[in-house]
Amino acid sequence: MFVNLIFILTFSIQNICANEPATVHTQYGDILGYQTNLARVFYGIPFAQPPVGTLRWQSPLPITKWDP
Repeated sequence: MFVNLIFILTFSIQNICANEPATVHTQYGDILGYQTNLARVFYGIPFAQPPVGTLRWQSPLPITKWDP
């Protein structure tokens, strides 16, 4: 019974604090995220090119433009 109550409260709180989509425009491209009452949240923002192939064990290279 207690587990059911926690489950219901969790989903109720998520509906009360609905997330709104948020987009930030940068010189490298748009970043998609979401906005709550407390903060704007963005995940997966690259800070350098991924270290694959010949870039492995080298200094990071600046990122290039991307698509959202």
